[in-house]
Amino acid sequence: MRGHDPPPGLAGALATGRVDGVDVALTVANLRDRGLVEVTGHRTADGLADWTLTLRDAGELTGIDRAVAGEVFGSARTVRLSELRIDPARLDAAALARLRELRLLRGPRLRRAGLRVIGYGVFLTVLLALTVGYAQLGVVLAVAGAALAAGAAGLPARTRLGSQTLRRLAASAPGDLGEFGTALAGRSLRRHGRP
Repeated sequence: MRGHDPPPGLAGALATGRVDGVDVALTVANLRDRGLVEVTGHRTADGLADWTLTLRDAGELTGIDRAVAGEVFGSARTVRLSELRIDPARLDAAALARLRELRLLRGPRLRRAGLRVIGYGVFLTVLLALTVGYAQLGVVLAVAGAALAAGAAGLPARTRLGSQTLRRLAASAPGDLGEFGTALAGRSLRRHGRP
């Protein structure tokens, strides 16, 4: 992971704002590569491959890894891929929170600040109207808060660092998911994110 590059399973969420089956597959493959998930495979009677996933140490999982492991394993320590149904929509909030921590996506801070300024403006309007006059100062403050809140909604979701990271990730050669990753991505209930 270079600099501010997100973990492998978050690149798709950075691009689309949603987690999909490929993101889950990349996260599980990353957990496998880190030795936290053991994947054993075998061929079924019809010649197709089936895998068994075993969670080794849930104590070392944090953030999005814990959310993905919870979605894949639930309360079990071992699952068969053929029995698995993944709903990536449940992972959206954890993925977006992690991308905000990495400062790749904007949070709701500016909008909340604008709403707070509106509140101060209303309070100041009432206070000044009841005391010395000049209530229009409070109105001006409330309008400025509304402009801040509306302006925050118009900003792109990705920060400049997030856009640079996404361009760098898009320019790099995509990794091959392999047979296991493709099978795991196919267990997703939602296949595509927003364009």
